[in-house]
Amino acid sequence: MNIARFAGIALLVFTFSGCGDPTMGRVSGTVTLDGKPLPNAVIYFQPVNGERPSGAPTDEKGRYDLMYATTTAGARVGEHKVTITTYSEMTIDNETGNHSEGTPELVPDKYNIKSELTATVKPGQNTIDFSLEPGPISKRNRTPGY
Repeated sequence: MNIARFAGIALLVFTFSGCGDPTMGRVSGTVTLDGKPLPNAVIYFQPVNGERPSGAPTDEKGRYDLMYATTTAGARVGEHKVTITTYSEMTIDNETGNHSEGTPELVPDKYNIKSELTATVKPGQNTIDFSLEPGPISKRNRTPGY
């Protein structure tokens, strides 16, 4: 009888504890710049211990949901340096010669190339919002070497 009781309790604990990886946390939130949603940005969470980063694009409402890998949502549990950018370089298709113009940086340096942002990811669901203020933006070339 004790074995059956233990098995029942173990089953309940396993069922309600979830099957998630305790080294990962789900992370979502909203990014705003000057009080307005920041669409078409990319947000990266880089663990301070040097492990693999997580990233996500923001949607038209500035919302993001981090991905660690193609099929793994979230980020490693722990402290992270956070960078947010809208910049992308011009790309050229070597076969066709077609190019995309890239996009300018709209996010101040203190949130990307000189990021001061940090975040702590905990096991389970994390909602981490970022309210960015205007500031200096470095000019970057769209086509390195040109």
